[in-house]
Amino acid sequence: MSEQIINKCDRLDLRCIRIPQQIHESIFPAFFPDPFKHSDITIVAAVRHGQVVQYAFETLGFNHDDIVMVIDSDIFLIKELNIRKFLEGYEICGFINPAHKGMQPNIIKCPCSELTIFNMPKLPRARSMNFNFGVIGNKYVVTFGFLQFYLYNHPEIKCKFINDIYDMKQAYNQTDDQLIKMGFSEEQINLIRNYLNLFEENQEYFKYFNLDTSGFIDKSFLNYRGASWKKFPIEFAEKKTALIKNFIEEIILNGD
Repeated sequence: MSEQIINKCDRLDLRCIRIPQQIHESIFPAFFPDPFKHSDITIVAAVRHGQVVQYAFETLGFNHDDIVMVIDSDIFLIKELNIRKFLEGYEICGFINPAHKGMQPNIIKCPCSELTIFNMPKLPRARSMNFNFGVIGNKYVVTFGFLQFYLYNHPEIKCKFINDIYDMKQAYNQTDDQLIKMGFSEEQINLIRNYLNLFEENQEYFKYFNLDTSGFIDKSFLNYRGASWKKFPIEFAEKKTALIKNFIEEIILNGD
């Protein structure tokens, strides 16, 4: 997989940074309450994710004198976006992941690790931000969970929270006219309908209906939300991937 990523970046003339695997060898206390019931907490994806984000900031992000965006690899920008205008008047912008509710001490609202934008020059003591997965008492703190302590200690930081989070399953009870009034494009509506048809064509998929949360963020980003880690059937993941690939190729072709 790493070779495929490197080769793809070479073809697209993108800088690719290989994450040193020794950063995952961190030793957690013996009392660490592993919510995933793993024999080795260091192989848990959520733990490794936090370590990678922390490494990225320590080697690049904290030293950058401009805007930094953290974005999941399965989130795609699908329309032209002026990132400076999007962030204007705020130091941090992101959205709160509903899936994180109850999974960490809730002291103050903070964005999640899927998509967050930082105006680094405007952030006080930026290096004190901690993006690691961790633990407080007997509760575990997800990636970006400790960020709430940073925001609590710096109330002067203005955060913009994206509230326009649309799960494509919501369209099950909505008409195309309603979606148009909500601001969705023709291509987006076609994707939504084709996505819902996946469940109609195979009733077996309905058992996974509430688990899959693919959708749009501010109608500017498409959140694929990986299917394999939720143990969806391989053929479902393949069909869903094909739909989204076709959608992205369509908007590129049409210049949206």
